[in-house]
Amino acid sequence: MRPWCLSALSCVCFLLSGCVDIPADIDIPLTIDTDVTGIDTGSSSPGAYIAQLETHAQEKLNALRLAAGVASLPVTRSLGDVARAHSLAMLTGGFFSHEDLQGRSPQDRLAAARISYDSADELIGFANTQAGVSASDVDAILEELASQRRTEERAILMSPTWTEMGAGIALSDSQRVLFLTIDLVEYPPRVIGVD
Repeated sequence: MRPWCLSALSCVCFLLSGCVDIPADIDIPLTIDTDVTGIDTGSSSPGAYIAQLETHAQEKLNALRLAAGVASLPVTRSLGDVARAHSLAMLTGGFFSHEDLQGRSPQDRLAAARISYDSADELIGFANTQAGVSASDVDAILEELASQRRTEERAILMSPTWTEMGAGIALSDSQRVLFLTIDLVEYPPRVIGVD
């Protein structure tokens, strides 16, 4: 059994770098409902199910931010693609880390995708379930990231300085193991280029 495989639902989340200060008195209700009725768990297309779970993750993350009084974030496809590729690398490579098997950091992966930014961070999580992954497992990962127990991850997730995000999911063929990567970036308020 690989070290990340557990017999029950597990949510483990790590942070990449330093945290930003979020006032401790911000109360984040962790039972925020997001609509899961449209997620087709019986979909014949694994890609469609993954896309639905990614959309759900992004909506849940924004709901948690709004409940904490922090603005929601727009989602960009390019960040989602980088995040999904890292989730897939962790799933197929049997590791759980911000650094991939080639030794690349999240910043290296963003640079390889030609995504520029002022600052960036990444959060990762996984779920391994006996009954098969569902949207509630995505919720559990995000709720753990936003919990008071995870002060550093919560500070990253709730930082008001981020300007865009992308969430990427990889799902095992058995649909029992899910890896989630969230990439967050801050762009400068204005960029001017001349030649």
